[in-house]
Amino acid sequence: MAFCRLVLFASKLNKVAKKLRTEKEAAVAISRREKPKYGWRLRLAHVWINFKKRIRNCFINLYFLRNTAFDRFLFRLRKYGSFENYIFKSILGFIGGYVLTYLLFMFLAVQLNVRLSVATLICCVLGCILTIGLAFSQKI
Repeated sequence: MAFCRLVLFASKLNKVAKKLRTEKEAAVAISRREKPKYGWRLRLAHVWINFKKRIRNCFINLYFLRNTAFDRFLFRLRKYGSFENYIFKSILGFIGGYVLTYLLFMFLAVQLNVRLSVATLICCVLGCILTIGLAFSQKI
C-alpha cells in the first residue's frame, strides 16, 4: 500500500514538474517578446485561475460584508482551533456518520439481500460507532 501511495505521489510530482517547465518556457518566451506556445491544458488552467480570481475578487470586494458579525463568524468558522470550527466539524461528522450508516443499511438490505432485522442490528451497532466516531474525530 505504501508503495502504491509513493507511486501516485511521484506521478503527481512529475505532472506538476512538467506543468512548471511549460510555464517557465512560456515566461521566457514572453520575456523575449515572442508569442508563447500554450497547450490546451495550460490554456484551460489559465482560464480556471482567472475565473477563480474574478469570483474571489467579486466576493472580497463586497463592502456590506466587511467588519460585520457575519464576517467575523465566517472567519472564526474557517479558523482551525476555534470553538465555531470545532462545533461545525462535529456537526458535519455526525451527519457524515448518519449518511454512511444509511448507505450501509441500503447496501446490506438491497444489494446483499440480508434480512431486514439482521441489517438493522448491524447498522445500529456500526452506526453508533460511525456517528460518534466521526462527530468527535480530530481528523475531520
